[in-house]
Amino acid sequence: MSDDSAVSPYLRVADELRARISSGEFQPGDRLPSLASLSAETGYSIAVGQNAYRVLEQDGLVLARQGRGYFVRSPEPPEVLLRRQRVAPGEGSPVQTLLARQGVAGT
Repeated sequence: MSDDSAVSPYLRVADELRARISSGEFQPGDRLPSLASLSAETGYSIAVGQNAYRVLEQDGLVLARQGRGYFVRSPEPPEVLLRRQRVAPGEGSPVQTLLARQGVAGT
């Protein structure tokens, strides 16, 4: 079905915003239109704009900042911090192992 009326309004708005981001109209870090201005611009309700932004957020194109709005995400992947266990399981606590390596005897 290529009929535009078969596509949900929020998906149409999301596709329009995606195209504007891809064309360079909005650069990484740029604030996207508020829900109220998006509603006025498209003629749809604020709920349609919320759902459109949610789709773009799930796609990794947009970041939501509570109380500040929606922003274009930079294309690089987010930095992932991992906690690694420094002591093999069953070898005691990390602190005891570190102190032993430094030559400190525990009590």
